[in-house]
Amino acid sequence: MASAAQSCTESNELQLDSRDNYWFGGWLRWVPTSNEMLRAAEEKILGYVRNTYRSWFVKTKSGDRIRTIFMNNSESDDKTPIVLVHGMAGGIGLWVQNLDALSNVRPLYAFDLIGFGRSTRRKFPSNADDSEKEFVNSIEEWREEVGVDKMILVGHSLGGFLSYSYSIHYPERVKHLILVDPWGFPERDVDFYEKHDFPLWLKVVRQIMITFNPLSGLRAAGPFGLGSGVERVVSYGRIEPWDWKEGMLTTKLQLHYCSIATVLLPNLTDPVPKLQLHYLICLN
Repeated sequence: MASAAQSCTESNELQLDSRDNYWFGGWLRWVPTSNEMLRAAEEKILGYVRNTYRSWFVKTKSGDRIRTIFMNNSESDDKTPIVLVHGMAGGIGLWVQNLDALSNVRPLYAFDLIGFGRSTRRKFPSNADDSEKEFVNSIEEWREEVGVDKMILVGHSLGGFLSYSYSIHYPERVKHLILVDPWGFPERDVDFYEKHDFPLWLKVVRQIMITFNPLSGLRAAGPFGLGSGVERVVSYGRIEPWDWKEGMLTTKLQLHYCSIATVLLPNLTDPVPKLQLHYLICLN
C-alpha cells in the first residue's frame, strides 16, 4: 500500500451541519455517516493503491474546496495528464482499480465533483441547465488552480456527461476526450406540451417526481438503508467477502465507500437529481 503525502488540514475539511446528522440534538445518529467516517472510507479504499499519491483540497475562486489526488509513476512530467471525472454517487475512491495502471503511463489527477465525496456541498440552482453550468465552471476553476494547460479528460457516467459539456465550452483545454458509459440525453422539444394533451394525473406525477430526490429515501432509512442492506446481502453469500481478491476490488468495499461518501452523507440540495429528472421525465 502507498503512503500518501497528505497536505490537507482540518480547516479544509468538509463541514457538516450537525442537524443533518443527528436526531434529538445528537442523542441518536440516524444517518450512519460523518466527516470522520467519510475520511476513513476514503483512506481505506485508497489504501489499496500501490503507487504514491498526493491528496489535498483545491480551493477555487468561487470558494469551493475540491478534493483532489495526484499521481505520477511514469518518470515523465512532460506528458499531458489524465484527469478522471467520476459518475453519480461516486468519488475519487471508485477509480482505485485504475489509478496505478494509468499513473504508470502519465501524470494523473482525480477529484470529487462538487456535491460529492469530500468536496464542497453547496446549494445548487433549481434549474438543471444552471446546475450543469456550475459543474462545468467548477471543473474549469479547478483546472486553473491546479495549473493544467491541457488534459486527457476521462469521464464515467455523470462524469462523462459533464466532461462532454466541459469539452464543448473549453475545447482548447481538452487534448483527448474519453467517455466511459456516459450519460446521454436527446435534445428537449420546446413544443412538447403543445403537441401532447396529457391527463391531469400524469401532470401531478410529473411535478412530484421533479421535486423528489432519489437519494433521500436511503438517507431517511438511516441505519436500515444502503449500508445495512450491503451487510445483509454479504451475509447471505451473494457478494464475495470484503477483501482484495485477484486484483479486483470487491463489491462490498465499493458500496461502503459510495454509501458513506455520497449516498448517505446529507446534502439537501443534490444537483444530480435535478439534472437527471430534468432530462429524463418525458413531460420536460
